[in-house]
Amino acid sequence: MLLAGGLASVYPTAPAVAVAHETPGTWYRAVFIVSTLVVLAAAYLAGRHASPRLGLASLVIAVAIVLPGTARTRLYWRGRLHAAEDEGRFYLAHPDRLVFSEEDADWFLPGLDRLYRVGSPHAISKNRLTGADVRERLGRYAAIWRRTSAGWGEDPELYARLRSENSPSL
Repeated sequence: MLLAGGLASVYPTAPAVAVAHETPGTWYRAVFIVSTLVVLAAAYLAGRHASPRLGLASLVIAVAIVLPGTARTRLYWRGRLHAAEDEGRFYLAHPDRLVFSEEDADWFLPGLDRLYRVGSPHAISKNRLTGADVRERLGRYAAIWRRTSAGWGEDPELYARLRSENSPSL
């Protein structure tokens, strides 16, 4: 039962540790796995070598420690899922616009390209801001679109910065 509890509490944090390690502010999730195992081991040892009351109290404390982190991580991933869905919908609905992808997963929009046979890729990833393909896409479009808190809109400052970073050096 403790092992199942440990796995249930670690499972929601595993994707954060596995794929979001490069996102600023997410490094603290790496300790979830270790801390969860320590808490569960302490609860097990207290339950095994102490009175039933102390074992129950340890279990209650372990659950009180593990559940908030699990809930916070679940909320984080739910928000990431909604953001990815919104970005994917906009990308597919507007093949005439250059989209700035804020997804951590570089394969997300190229995967949509292959899945829906988009044809000509029209996105630039936040993880890859320079290169021949970025220069080519910037040359095909007069603006870049990005998701903001108010919705989708053009970002002329980002477009100008990307153009200057990708201009051939003299």
